[in-house]
Amino acid sequence: MGVEIEIDVKYLNRKNIFFEIAEWFFAENEYQHFKSLLGEHQKQRFFSLWSLKEAYIKACGKGLYIPLDEFWFSFLGDKLQMDRNSPEIRLLIGQSHMV
Repeated sequence: MGVEIEIDVKYLNRKNIFFEIAEWFFAENEYQHFKSLLGEHQKQRFFSLWSLKEAYIKACGKGLYIPLDEFWFSFLGDKLQMDRNSPEIRLLIGQSHMV
């Protein structure tokens, strides 16, 4: 069929790897919320946030030119909200028609 897929492989046996990555790359409010979760919920939220951030920077076509802590996602019940504190990111959102 000629279909290409991309797979991320992660080594997950290091207990603190989630905290290290989240502290380094997540916005402060994402990190604080992440730390407040327990066990499996924490791991699930880590992967949700990481996947959302990765998808957003890829969709904008700017990659890591956009710092990952300059925008953040919030989960409000069953709703997802995104916000950012950089005018440049607002411009990119407008250009890519993402909300």
